Amino acid sequence: RNLATIDAKGLERQLKSSVSATYALGAMLEVDDQNMTMRNFESIAQTYIETYTGISNLQLAPYGTVSHIHPLFDDEQDNRAALGHALLLDPARRAGAIATIKSRRALFVGPVTLMQGGLAVIARYPIFTRFASKFAVNQQFTKNNETFSANCTTLTERMQNCYFPGPSVNGAETHFFAFATMISTINRLVEPVNLNRLETGEHRIADVSNYEFQLQAPGKIPEADGIFWTSHDTSQNKLLKDAVQADISVPELDVHWMIHLAPRHGWPQHSPSFTLQLSLLLLVS
Repeated sequence: RNLATIDAKGLERQLKSSVSATYALGAMLEVDDQNMTMRNFESIAQTYIETYTGISNLQLAPYGTVSHIHPLFDDEQDNRAALGHALLLDPARRAGAIATIKSRRALFVGPVTLMQGGLAVIARYPIFTRFASKFAVNQQFTKNNETFSANCTTLTERMQNCYFPGPSVNGAETHFFAFATMISTINRLVEPVNLNRLETGEHRIADVSNYEFQLQAPGKIPEADGIFWTSHDTSQNKLLKDAVQADISVPELDVHWMIHLAPRHGWPQHSPSFTLQLSLLLLVS
């Protein structure tokens, strides 16, 4: 159980770290009256990806429309189709985007299946600045040959559809300026935690050195019992038998996952050596 708890805490820290990249982007934009963050987005985003780790790409969406993505494409991803995606106009995204703005905090979703395939987690953080327009820019967005607009022509329409005030900063009004978005495939997210070491003999208790594991998000993937990531050759449809469990909990992100861990070849008989080592491990923990 101690080993499972160690990895659960590692995943909690990694989730917080990866999402923190959106806060860092927000902090820069909140004081940037010269548009320097947007002009230097690629280098800034790369620095944050290397610093916070566990991130596939970072995005900026001024007034809800994606304009900057880094990396735009590489050997693992191609995000070019996402450029120009108007989150505040797309009927499939508008309600969630507005809810994120009104919450004034990062909204975390996942695991979800990406359009280009694979499971990922997404964090979207609303940024408010003193330099933003009082009303969101009147835009149009075309999807499946249908055009959508925010209807921001009259004052009444602007107040109903395009007015997103933010918190007061030193007595000054702020308004919604952009979304900062972090997307990470599950593979990239768990990489810094190095769960693979569980299969390579780095942790040995008596005769047990090869473990298998499952990550579970109860209720998220019903057809797989919530299982979304496993060790090699481990069932993705049925929970491990006789596994120890530990909670992966980040309440501020509404993350309530679990890790299940068991010896690949079953628990050994409780020899004096195994019992002693297990007792010492629990005592140290």
